[in-house]
Amino acid sequence: MPRLTSIRWPGLRSDDKEKILIIINPADREVSFDGDYAVKETLYTLGGEAAFAGGKVTVPGGSAGFYLL
Repeated sequence: MPRLTSIRWPGLRSDDKEKILIIINPADREVSFDGDYAVKETLYTLGGEAAFAGGKVTVPGGSAGFYLL
């Protein structure tokens, strides 16, 4: 049965030293959203890596990722 939801949340977690963007896409399809993020490093992915280009974030279906900003 296909999932009816898309991005659970692009969440930012930060302290005074770093910011980490967390993206979870439980849907069975690719999803995009607006976001102009300067990713320094991909820390962890499961199911595919998000693409950051042209002010858009494109996330593969069934994936999750942690990205250092």
